[in-house]
Amino acid sequence: MHIVIGSGPAGIAAAKSLLAAGHEVTMLDVGYTLEPDRQEKVDQLARGDRKSWDKRVLEEITKATEPDVKGLPKKLIFGSDYPFKNPAEHIEIEAKGVDVLMSHAAGGLSNVWGANLMPLHERDIAGWPLTLKELEPYYKKVLEFVQLSAVVDRLHDHFPILTDGALPLKLSKQAQSFLKDLEASKKALERQGIFFGSSRLAVRASSLEGDGGCTYCGMCLYGCPYSLIYSSAHTLKQLSDEPRFKYVPNVFVERVEESGDSAKVTGRDLNTGGQSSFAAERVFIAAGAVSSTRIVLESLEAYEKELAIKDSQYFLLPFLRFKGSGDVTKEQLHTLSQVALNIHREDISSKPIHVLTYTYNDLYLRAIKKLLGPLFSLSKPVINPLLSRLVVLQGYLNSNESPEILLKVSRPQNGRRAVSLEAKLNPLTKGAIKKLMKLMRTNTFRLGGIGLRPLMHVGAPGKSYHIGASLPMREAPGEFESDILGRPHGLKRVHVVDTAVFTDVPATNVTFTIMANAYRIAAEASA
Repeated sequence: MHIVIGSGPAGIAAAKSLLAAGHEVTMLDVGYTLEPDRQEKVDQLARGDRKSWDKRVLEEITKATEPDVKGLPKKLIFGSDYPFKNPAEHIEIEAKGVDVLMSHAAGGLSNVWGANLMPLHERDIAGWPLTLKELEPYYKKVLEFVQLSAVVDRLHDHFPILTDGALPLKLSKQAQSFLKDLEASKKALERQGIFFGSSRLAVRASSLEGDGGCTYCGMCLYGCPYSLIYSSAHTLKQLSDEPRFKYVPNVFVERVEESGDSAKVTGRDLNTGGQSSFAAERVFIAAGAVSSTRIVLESLEAYEKELAIKDSQYFLLPFLRFKGSGDVTKEQLHTLSQVALNIHREDISSKPIHVLTYTYNDLYLRAIKKLLGPLFSLSKPVINPLLSRLVVLQGYLNSNESPEILLKVSRPQNGRRAVSLEAKLNPLTKGAIKKLMKLMRTNTFRLGGIGLRPLMHVGAPGKSYHIGASLPMREAPGEFESDILGRPHGLKRVHVVDTAVFTDVPATNVTFTIMANAYRIAAEASA
């Protein structure tokens, strides 16, 4: 029997891999879920179409997400912050200058992710003890249980779709117009290292027969009532029917120990407060970068040891298109990323930069109302023309040009430990962003718009939620490094399978690679 710790994308992929190989799997998880009263309201919406939705229920779900003109707000799910809840009786987070979210929910942060599903480029994985060719079969394994929405376009040569089952989502009018402008200047943009195409999303689009897919209700950033945006919690429910799979929630894992041909997991039963232990042939830690690093440090009794978690620097840039797209406030559309830009310029960054384009969603209108206050009614004649041109670019740098987060764990006192997270800035970050803004200004007319630099928001370390590489994979791992199977130095039957073992943190969206690498490690370790 094998144990998987955590039910996020890494944990689910590892469990699927182990089950496919014929093993028995026990998954340990804290496993917080949406509050029952909110779940009832979501179920009520899911039973009808958007035209029949109760406005009072809709308002209750959406009002908790506060718009902010300085950046995207913390993403709640159906108005709840349960994905970010911590078992406070066992862990205290001391954060200094960072904006890091941990999840102890069933499904982890995939409950609130942006659903971008992009493989890495060869340049992204350069320096890893792993090639893209070795990872590719496991991307395909993931796409056997995760629905991909994608089209073959100019990104396909650099980021192959890897499945014949992808279905397209309808693009918004703003996205169609943006892509048309990019296509008109494609050769010049590609000479400048700017590659583009439609976003790849883990969303169930309608089939050719038009059944069971996205209804374009615009609720993506609040939570999809129809569960069409993939969450690993969906697969977790499906695994409950597997006779060789057992899910054990309400367990806060403290440490893992090895003894001969077995490993033992020790944790706390959140119902009783008592200690629990579980024995297994192998243990796969998939608790997220912070929690997985904490578990390894506790297991090695490396209290007060400082490790660096790498970040992918996040920035948000309002972008004003020269062309309007009509009254976007009345358009039926999805509100996830619509267009992706991947920028390969070694004079800016050692590895690719990734930029996602978000077209209209109602948070833009709500943010403007909040900003203008009583002046909003007087500004109505210009609001719609503004919104028809306004999109938001959400960008990421590779960790080589990004800050780090220094993590330490204190020895538990009365069963409670403190985890310290402190920012360590990178002097290369500002220069990389400045050079990128210059590149965009140079290509203003090719991009069909201009970035509103005074309104740019550069996130605090960790805000990208793409963090990891605290126990990096190496060909010959040293102390606090991992081998190709995610085993931290000194351990043989304990495998870390999430971003903690990435060699660095790519700018390109990481969840697809998290799942593929977890599937690979579980398959190869248990063979």
